[in-house]
Amino acid sequence: MFCSKCGKEIDDDATFCTFCGLPQDPIIAAGQNRTGSASENSLLTSQVVIGILRGADTEIAFANGLFISNGQTLTAQKLAELDGLGLIDWKSDEMKLLTLSQANHTAQPAPALNTPEVTGYEVRSTSVPTTSPAALAPQQKERGFTGERDGRIYLNGVDVSYENAYWQEEFTKIYESNGTYTGKFNWAAFLGFWIWAFVKNLPEVGGIGLAATLILGILTYGIGGLPVCIWLGIRGNYIRYKQVIEHEKIYF
Repeated sequence: MFCSKCGKEIDDDATFCTFCGLPQDPIIAAGQNRTGSASENSLLTSQVVIGILRGADTEIAFANGLFISNGQTLTAQKLAELDGLGLIDWKSDEMKLLTLSQANHTAQPAPALNTPEVTGYEVRSTSVPTTSPAALAPQQKERGFTGERDGRIYLNGVDVSYENAYWQEEFTKIYESNGTYTGKFNWAAFLGFWIWAFVKNLPEVGGIGLAATLILGILTYGIGGLPVCIWLGIRGNYIRYKQVIEHEKIYF
């Protein structure tokens, strides 16, 4: 016999088309002219009721390779979903088997771009918007609340009320400059860098600085530790800002 959808010749006892996946209903197959063309065969097909959709109390019919209910076209996969929810009263077990076999064997092609994708009753667009130059630009991180609330001072969503005026001013300047301002020279960090780092809850920075000072000091007879002190004096405020306000650890 021939498939009523694609017209390919298949076995007489086939329950579904091995080429397009269409279930082959015996009632429809019996009316086919087995020696006719694909177009002639399609003319001999008839609408067959395969079940009732509960709740809506509407018939589900199969005709010309399509599942139809109340004027809407359904996919075999959608019918399988509805059956899983117990919403279909099948006319016979054979009708159910044929329909579910198509749902299991029909390959789902990827939807073409800029065309609608139909899934059951839902139609959603798969259009790809044109990318604008602005969309290609680096995106800034989403910033948190900045200002006063309930008597507390917040910067980027961080409560800085516990910080003294010096650090509140430094954090605010760096924050508002988007990183172009990196802070004043910190003399406390310069004179006692590893102690300052541990006090300010920067243990990794203090550890790295101390290790570098010891190694450079041995290699240069004590002179090598000076660059480490200068590094932390220059970058100390910005390093602490990144950790406290942006929750990001940097070391240089």
